[in-house]
Amino acid sequence: MKLLLISFFVGAFALSSEAQSYDSRLTKLYSTEELNALSSENPEKLTVLNYALDHALTIVDLPKGKEAKLNGEIAYDMTIRPDLSATGLKISESNQYYRITGTNKVLMVKSFFVLNQEMNSVETVK
Repeated sequence: MKLLLISFFVGAFALSSEAQSYDSRLTKLYSTEELNALSSENPEKLTVLNYALDHALTIVDLPKGKEAKLNGEIAYDMTIRPDLSATGLKISESNQYYRITGTNKVLMVKSFFVLNQEMNSVETVK
């Protein structure tokens, strides 16, 4: 009986740690249900989202004549460390570009494709 009880708790712990394979900052952008579904159905995408939290944002100068191609404008504190969860933006299939309010800067949000390529090149270098 003791062995059965211990096995149950070990199994339950293993399952709960499996379900928690995402950075808690992702819950600012996605529901727990969405993240748990990704964890079991598409763990590769969840890995990219975890990576994206600290690597998806890039700030660049606004190119002249390119304002028509922007996705919009965003208030963003450029003094903080780039963190996707602080923006409320989600990763998409293509890069997104937002003019930073009051500046001549653009916040670029990298796409799934770009982030996946970055992750693969970093793993190759290791």
